[in-house]
Amino acid sequence: MKKEIYETLQQCFGNFSQPDGEKPTFDDSNEFTIGTKGNGMVNAGIQSGDILTFEYTDTLLDGEIGAFVADGYEPMIKRFFHDKKHKMYILQYEDGKQAPILINDDDSSFRILGRLVLIVKRIR
Repeated sequence: MKKEIYETLQQCFGNFSQPDGEKPTFDDSNEFTIGTKGNGMVNAGIQSGDILTFEYTDTLLDGEIGAFVADGYEPMIKRFFHDKKHKMYILQYEDGKQAPILINDDDSSFRILGRLVLIVKRIR
């Protein structure tokens, strides 16, 4: 499982450059690090330019922040919810402006890549 997530990360974020121009880091540890662009998660304390560290996992609890991929979407960092009654994954922005992303829970292109464990803030 970890190898598949690692390969997905390389494909999705491999050409993603962080605000300082450096590349994200992926290795065979239990974590990966990426930089952020945009303010879609600002109310969760995540701002453009922050560096985020995720624990590799393919499962999340409702309300946890994770990294995701799905066909038709850029790689995403969102708050996760699973509405089992309606068979939907809900990926919630934290900016008070944008509607959540709704994905059928049988969509085979949807992947949870990791759980947010650390935010490093940019001071300037």
